[in-house]
Amino acid sequence: MGKSDQVISDALPERQTKNAAEDWLVFKLVFKKGKTDTLQIKDIKARVRTKDGSIVPGGLFSFEEIHKLSATDNNIDWSTFNEDGRNISLSPEESFHLGRFVCVPAGEPLIVEMALHGTRTMWGKVFNGVHLWYPFL
Repeated sequence: MGKSDQVISDALPERQTKNAAEDWLVFKLVFKKGKTDTLQIKDIKARVRTKDGSIVPGGLFSFEEIHKLSATDNNIDWSTFNEDGRNISLSPEESFHLGRFVCVPAGEPLIVEMALHGTRTMWGKVFNGVHLWYPFL
């Protein structure tokens, strides 16, 4: 990753009360590509853990759908997935936004982690990792 590549979290995870036992937790990842090369995003994962390290129910995310969105005749088709899949490419100075929400135990301290893996096309080098870690109360 070059010095001008950035991972930006312009919105830290937000937590709202759902009921007495549960909260909603919303998080967003914004990746902004620097001025050189293109990055092909191969995989993005996220997880939400409690302070003892266990993953909250429903708190493990794989973003496979970003590779399978189907487009035909210049239209996006939400009802079908493209089984061939394809990587999302970020050209210089482009950005990519991704978010998720999960129901979590009320008032419990949490850790939100997100990671990105890709390939830099010009240099053929594997880009191993943006790893964001948020302790969240």
